[in-house]
Amino acid sequence: MKNYSEDVFVWVEETHSVGKEEFDNHHKVIFDLINEMQAHQNQEQFKLEFRDLITRSIDYFNFHLKKEQEWLAEVNYPDYEEHCELHKQYILGISKFFLDFTQNKTPDISKFIQFQKQWWTDHICNEDMKYKSYAQ
Repeated sequence: MKNYSEDVFVWVEETHSVGKEEFDNHHKVIFDLINEMQAHQNQEQFKLEFRDLITRSIDYFNFHLKKEQEWLAEVNYPDYEEHCELHKQYILGISKFFLDFTQNKTPDISKFIQFQKQWWTDHICNEDMKYKSYAQ
């Protein structure tokens, strides 16, 4: 399994484009947010700013997933329920991380970033690509 923790997270059209410009643009923002977390994770002052960044990130992740689900419903995507369940499980996981973080527990930020990179890469390249034909 690839270790995503140290690599810059780069959106590549040939690999990541789902054929719907709106979602491609969302994915680019998500990559940027994850890169921002990674760039600052070891800076002492960043620990104070991380809460704001993770809040912004989670808000944006939720925004994107909601828009994607609305569109999948509009196009009568046959795997809609399964796709939404993947989103739900993801949101539950990052919500737990955020709860731990806000309760002054010490979550592993590097592990969280690696999880984000892996989840979004797998989700876009495997799950989101399944709806690409509906976007064209």
